Amino acid sequence: MNSEPSEPSEPSEFSEPNNIISSQKTLSLNVLNFIQGEQFTIEPNNYYILEFWATWCPPCVKSIPHLNELYLKYKDKINFVGITSGDSNKIVQFVQSKKEIMTYPVAIDVDSVLHDELKIKGIPALFIIDGNSNIIWNGHPMDDEVEKQLNNLFQLN
Repeated sequence: MNSEPSEPSEPSEFSEPNNIISSQKTLSLNVLNFIQGEQFTIEPNNYYILEFWATWCPPCVKSIPHLNELYLKYKDKINFVGITSGDSNKIVQFVQSKKEIMTYPVAIDVDSVLHDELKIKGIPALFIIDGNSNIIWNGHPMDDEVEKQLNNLFQLN
C-alpha cells in the first residue's frame, strides 16, 4: 500500500465519476472501527453511502456540512458512513470537535482494507453502492450528481 496521502481534490479537479455499475465481491464493513454511530453491515435490498475523507484534507472538511445535510435528508432510506484512516486519537478529537455539523456515522479503516478494495486514489471520494456491493455512482461528495442519484434511487423530486 502506498503510504503517501493522496492529494485532496475539488469537484472540478476530480476525475470523471464512475457511474457504471460494477460487480465485485461483497464488501465487508467488519474491517471498520465505528467511532460515531452504530456499526452496520452490507445487506441485500439496501443502499449505502461510503464517503472517504481525512482530517488533514481541506476539501474533505469543507464538504462535511453538505454531507451532514444529505445524511439528515436520507438517513431513513440509506446507510451512511464517513470512512477515514490514520491516527485514531486525532480522528476522535476531530469528530468530537465537529459534533454539531458532523452527526453521521464515522469509522476508521484501520488497515485501509476498504480504501484498497475500492482503489481510492484521491479524497474526498463518495460511493453509492447497493446491497450486493455494486457501485451505482462514485465521485466527489460535493458534486450535484450525488443528490440526483439519491433522488433517482428513491424516486424523489
